[in-house]
Amino acid sequence: LEGGNKGILIVFPRSSVLLQEIQSHLEQGHVAIVLVNAVVLTCDLCSSPVKYCCFLPVGQKCFCRKPYQGHFVVACGYNRTTGCIFYNNPAYSDRVCCTSVSVFEEARRSYGTDEDILLIYKES
Repeated sequence: LEGGNKGILIVFPRSSVLLQEIQSHLEQGHVAIVLVNAVVLTCDLCSSPVKYCCFLPVGQKCFCRKPYQGHFVVACGYNRTTGCIFYNNPAYSDRVCCTSVSVFEEARRSYGTDEDILLIYKES
C-alpha cells in the first residue's frame, strides 16, 4: 500500500525490511516510523541514562513487569562511521537520541513488534 500527501510518500512494506534498507533510507534523508520494544531501546547520548519502566524513572511506582513495551519512534538518521542510528522518541520532544545498530535491531525485532515499520519518503 502506498499513499502520498504534500510531498511525502508513505510506504507500508509487505514483508520484513532489512537493516541495510533502513540504513540506506535514512542516509538519503528520509525517516521511518518504527515499532520497538522500549524495554530494550537505550540512548547512547542521554547524559544520565535511566532505566525506564512504562517510561517512568526507576524509583517511581510502576507495576509493569512485562518483557515487552511496544513504542513507536521515528528513525531519522544513520552514521555509517559510528554505526549509530538516530531517532526521535515522542516521549521526549527536546532531544534526538542515538543507539547502536545492534540495540536498534534487537528493539525492532523483539517479539511483539512484528517488525512494523512505515517508510516515509520526503520529496527532494
